[in-house]
Parts: sequence; structure tokens; C-alpha cells
Amino acid sequence: MSILETMRSWLAQCPYLDAFSGGHIDWTGHTALDYGIMPTGSVTIRTEEDVLGNKTVYKQYNLALYARNWTVDDVVRLENSTFLEDLANWVEEKQMAGETPKFGDNPEMEEITAQNGMLYQMDPDGQQGLYQIQVAVTYEKHYERS
Repeated sequence: MSILETMRSWLAQCPYLDAFSGGHIDWTGHTALDYGIMPTGSVTIRTEEDVLGNKTVYKQYNLALYARNWTVDDVVRLENSTFLEDLANWVEEKQMAGETPKFGDNPEMEEITAQNGMLYQMDPDGQQGLYQIQVAVTYEKHYERS
């Protein structure tokens, strides 16, 4: 299973998702509300090499969870912002409890964070907007010189 598929399944367990998107991730319905999860890039943070030529690569996989939701008044925007905060806190709680998916060769050093939850873009009519929160998975891969 890919990192994206694993993260989609894991994030779908968030109890706050129901209130925000009806529990959907990566779904487009026949209504005006759209939800999704999208990779936003993978990067090598650094590479270390030991005296034997073995390498440890520190990597980060980034994704964004987004939803088109109502923004019509301050109360609705506050509810949506509260969801983004709740999701970030849920990710942090799961990280601290060791209840996150594992991807690399050193599971104890992996970290999943959620940050930058925001109303990303307002529709021209001001009735709806695109909300987004960024999620990062930091892990390491080990390569032995043959």
C-alpha cells in the first residue's frame, strides 16, 4: 500500500471528520461539497553516510487534506477552523501515543504532523471556500553498501 493510501485510511479514523466532511476523504459527490487528500511532494531532508559507505536517508512525504465547505458567515468559518484545529490535535495525540502508521526503517524516529490548517481560497460568491490542512510524514530509509 502506498504512503498516500495508508494515510487516507489512517486519517479516515479521525472522529472529527464526520462533522466536517461527512467522514469522506477523496470523494466528490453530486453536491457542491468536495473533499480530498492530495500528495504535495516528497523530499529528501538529508543523507548521512557512515565509514563503511552505508547510507541513511531522512525523508519527508507531504500531503494536504482539503474540503470545499460553506463559509457564508463567521459562525460557519469558526466551526470549520475548529475542525482544522481538532484534526491537528488528533494527529498530535496519535503521534504521542505511538498510534501512527509506519513507513521507514526506524519506526521509533518517525513523525506525523498536521499544520497550516486554513481557509485557503474563497469562492467568488463568498458562499463557499476551500479549506486545507497540510500533513507531513518524516521517516528514514537505510541502505547498506554491497
